[in-house]
Amino acid sequence: MDTDDRCRLVWKKGEDVKKWILRVETYAAARGWNNNKMAAMAAIGLPDDKVEFLLTMPEEDRKDWSKLKKAILTEYRTDAASCEQAFLARMRQPVLERLYREAFEIEEETALSEPSQKAITRQFLRGIPQPISSKLQLDYPESGP
Repeated sequence: MDTDDRCRLVWKKGEDVKKWILRVETYAAARGWNNNKMAAMAAIGLPDDKVEFLLTMPEEDRKDWSKLKKAILTEYRTDAASCEQAFLARMRQPVLERLYREAFEIEEETALSEPSQKAITRQFLRGIPQPISSKLQLDYPESGP
């Protein structure tokens, strides 16, 4: 096995299961792997805390990518709470600020005015469903309109 294969297929801590599966499938397609090889390589990419899950599966299911994928999705599907946590973590990232700076050609070292910061927050809140927006405004009052 190529070390590069293993590195590319490792399920990273905190990574969404669907993103990991997409990476496995894309990489496997590029390498021309069959169903059994894809299942074996995906299993090698599982982190230690998820390997135990494989032991609960029948051997023939562990060797079949479609069965393994279905079992992994069932076992590690993302629930609403983890989605919300991931969403809140993304909210704290300066992506919107970077886009705002690019749109208005504001240099990185130039401090944004308070109205600019509020405009970024309002635009962010407009782009998400109302229940989440309301919750964020309760949890982060400074993000209000």
